[in-house]
Amino acid sequence: PDDVADGFAKLPHWTTIQRSAGPGEKVWTYLELPVHEQYVFCFYWTLGVMRTMPAEVTPVNMLERVFVLLFMFFALSAFAVSVASLTQAYFKIFERSRGYNDELFFVRMHLSRLNVDRSLEQRVKEFLGHLFERRRILAKEANLMDKLPDVLKNEVRNAKLLLIMEKLPIMSELGRGAVQEICSLAQVSDRLPGDVLSTLGHEARSAFILSSGRLHAWDENGLIHPKTPLELVDEACLETEEPVMSELTVVTVQVCEVLEISKSNFLKFASQNQLGLTNKWRRNSVRAARGAHYIEKASHDMDEDVTSIAVASVAVAQRS
Repeated sequence: PDDVADGFAKLPHWTTIQRSAGPGEKVWTYLELPVHEQYVFCFYWTLGVMRTMPAEVTPVNMLERVFVLLFMFFALSAFAVSVASLTQAYFKIFERSRGYNDELFFVRMHLSRLNVDRSLEQRVKEFLGHLFERRRILAKEANLMDKLPDVLKNEVRNAKLLLIMEKLPIMSELGRGAVQEICSLAQVSDRLPGDVLSTLGHEARSAFILSSGRLHAWDENGLIHPKTPLELVDEACLETEEPVMSELTVVTVQVCEVLEISKSNFLKFASQNQLGLTNKWRRNSVRAARGAHYIEKASHDMDEDVTSIAVASVAVAQRS
């Protein structure tokens, strides 16, 4: 209606409000300014409403508004990139756990369709949880590590086992070559709850090192051994060639990862010449490194030959 329009027209508007750059300065309105400056102010005001920066600095002319506009674009872009990076990092932290929970849901559905009892389902979940914690499944590094040649895979495996075998005091007395040979023959296995690692009064033919999990041990009186946590089992058998009897009965309480070192293999390399074994290990490492260098050099030479042939073909084509 006209009366409403007239009343609305009399209200103060940002284009009709009189402004001044300071005391004693000329009074002006935005209606008197060029159209492009009016649009710059509108754009500045619209973006300024959404900005996350304080408003202590207020521009008073077009040049200052353009500068503040550029700064606000930079601030908003930096804020958006930072928030996106933090959000992505947050989701990556829990990405592996979410993937495991999703796949475990389908495992539970499969076991439910098979009508298995709850005890079996619980043991399956515990074993899968153990593999997940030990990064044996759903590990990002597994795909790239599988691409390594066998020589590098063995060295990485030996380095991993060496961290576990350092729990044995006798390992500090061996040379590097013997340690590497023993690592190459050691076996890592996963044991379910209730598996017996050693039996009281029986001859110990292997030593066990606990990597993860929990063990219980009983002595001859049927009492739980007070040593907690128990990490080494029958390690005394590695110190002598004479038969050694197990002093405890050791049983796994939960899913465990244990490293088994055969007594015969350990004594075979521990009793040999340490310097000779170390030199042998070094020669194998150097030979493997040289092989990798030759392969890389041959690939580089092949690339250069292909490039030369391509250049010659182009030159012949241009001449003809």
